Amino acid sequence: MKKKNITITSLLLIFSFLISASSALALEPSPISLETGHRFIEEMWGINYDVLSGKLIEDYTPGPYASELNDTGDDPTPEIDANYYIAYMNLGQVQTIFMALESYTLYGEHANFTGCAPYQIMQQHFRTPSGAHVIVQNSFAGLVAYQEDDSVNGVPDKNDSLYYGDSLHSQYHKYLLNNRLNWSLGYRPIDETIKIKSTPVLPEKTVDGDEVSYKFGMNYENLFVVWHDMNEDADFGAITNATELIGKTVAFTSLAYLNFSYTITGTLFENKPVNITTTTEYDIGPITDLWIINDDETYTDSIGGEFFDLLWTDNNISRYDNATTIEDRLDGDDDHLGFGLAVTNYARIAVIAATVTEQDGSEILDDNNEPVDGATADYNVTRLD
Repeated sequence: MKKKNITITSLLLIFSFLISASSALALEPSPISLETGHRFIEEMWGINYDVLSGKLIEDYTPGPYASELNDTGDDPTPEIDANYYIAYMNLGQVQTIFMALESYTLYGEHANFTGCAPYQIMQQHFRTPSGAHVIVQNSFAGLVAYQEDDSVNGVPDKNDSLYYGDSLHSQYHKYLLNNRLNWSLGYRPIDETIKIKSTPVLPEKTVDGDEVSYKFGMNYENLFVVWHDMNEDADFGAITNATELIGKTVAFTSLAYLNFSYTITGTLFENKPVNITTTTEYDIGPITDLWIINDDETYTDSIGGEFFDLLWTDNNISRYDNATTIEDRLDGDDDHLGFGLAVTNYARIAVIAATVTEQDGSEILDDNNEPVDGATADYNVTRLD
């Protein structure tokens, strides 16, 4: 599944960036500067990088090592692009690197299809007094919709119906869905000229006394999201007809925007213990168009939606395309489960074995003052109101 491959490639790339930091400071030129035109000794930078071809697409912040870039001009994956926004910040004792998918393109014989998904990874690296490398990773795993099957508590749990939101192949899925709707409606109701837009937020530094902050992130607009059961393992990029797509889907939505903002705050001390605070903010825009598979006609009409039979299939589809009907359908009623939205993310800590003798006071503690034992993880689902 291409979606998984891209994520794995990103993880390998970012991990190799961080653990090679010490060698990158010494070599001339460094492995990192050959790939990106930047080094880890710089304070901050931002680039657009194709993780599949291993090529720099655009340097948003050209610096003193731009001339070290080794660009052969050859693209080993001309049929597909997966371009990530990569931002780097160096707070002296702690280095942070952030990756967010900026664009995804499949090049076909007759048409090219673009898409994007809010895949994001942030890793922070530091060393303990004993010499251990510590890597803290926070990952945004995706958008989740849920229906509360048992008790309504406003939080998704294991007893709820969970659906994953896929926007990676958004233009292709619009094309397929419009083909199928055209059979029943006689026209193509979804605007295929509206494409997802992503805008990187470059690192911005502010200083207040000994405290320094970096703010950065990624903004997405016009997301077309295909919602499918969390346990569905089909490759949605490989589906070739709308009947199959609809059969594996529960809903389609258009989101106005989805914005991510990160702030890292710390101190400027080089030889003293430092506290680093990282905050994450999600801002999700309104749903502007909502299509749900197999709502009944009476209910659809009662809340102002439009009901359509899908000819030559066992399915129907209902459209809710104004603020009132969308809100009513998301709320549901006693006989029709509503939908909630959430974001899923997880954090991991990895400790690379120390290369010198352990020293007193070098223990790594979490927020509960408990020692970190080699590797730990924290999974989190945050409801979106």
